[in-house]
Amino acid sequence: MSLDTRTLQPNFVVQLMRLLPTDQEVAALQSYTGPKEDLGVAERFLFELLCIPRLKPRLQCFVFILEFNARLHDLSENVEVFSYAIHDIKRCTSLVKVLEIVLALGNYMNGQGPKGGAYGFKLEFLTKLADTKTSDNKSTLLHYLVDYIHRKFPEYISFPQELSNVEIGAKVSENIVDEISKFKKEIKFIYEEMNKPYYKSNAKTDPCGSKLEQFYHTAYRDMEVLEQNKKEALAMYKELSKMYGEEELKPDEFMTYIHQFAQSFKEAHNENVRKKEEEERVRARREQFLKQMQENERLAEQRRQQKQMAGGKPQPQPSKDPVK
Repeated sequence: MSLDTRTLQPNFVVQLMRLLPTDQEVAALQSYTGPKEDLGVAERFLFELLCIPRLKPRLQCFVFILEFNARLHDLSENVEVFSYAIHDIKRCTSLVKVLEIVLALGNYMNGQGPKGGAYGFKLEFLTKLADTKTSDNKSTLLHYLVDYIHRKFPEYISFPQELSNVEIGAKVSENIVDEISKFKKEIKFIYEEMNKPYYKSNAKTDPCGSKLEQFYHTAYRDMEVLEQNKKEALAMYKELSKMYGEEELKPDEFMTYIHQFAQSFKEAHNENVRKKEEEERVRARREQFLKQMQENERLAEQRRQQKQMAGGKPQPQPSKDPVK
């Protein structure tokens, strides 16, 4: 088996690996001394597979080689998105201003108590704003915060739009380190396999070893680039988490808190806008109703006066003088 990537597809190789004989089947086939013609089709197929040296690790290498480019692309893209998400948060000065207002609001509410005068808060606190009801139980602290910012600092209200990469950044960062570590181990497996004595001693008759070596050198260079990009992204995250006082948070946890707050903030703003629009519609309908009532009264008075004039005699008006 020469690892010809032009003739075999990953799915076929994976299926082939599932058909590999078990140790018990290998022992049974190796003990068979009769003519091959007496074996069934499946047994003859397994018998032929046993003739290929180092078949299982060879197939494992083959699958990795076939999937390498796609997996490298996905991992590189994940590191890139993770980096974009970090840049989004670092550049979003509006987010910092909003968090400063949250801190000021919290200190005002806590007054001179033990929780008052705080210099900061954990990002997890942001998820609780929507659960804290106002005194009339008709709204939440988050809705009040959003309304206050909309009135006093409207330039900060659209900060969620500046964090477009954070949601996907949170998702890809969850397993990015483990996935790249697994990727590196599989490249190492290629290296270990190509250095097996079998390939050295059979280099002229079995080209598999030389193909593994050729692939390894290319894959190793690509892996070094990916690893460097990952390290740079993690270094940027470390700096960012330190700036927010959240060094203990994993990247996916940190970004999830930011994303959830941004989404909740955006939804609360939309709800406030809808509420105010509804209040405006109710006010407009009330004003229209009052105007209509006044108009009806005016028309009724006008008809009464016209009726009096049509009768020819003015109706006596009651005297305003007190009765003597």
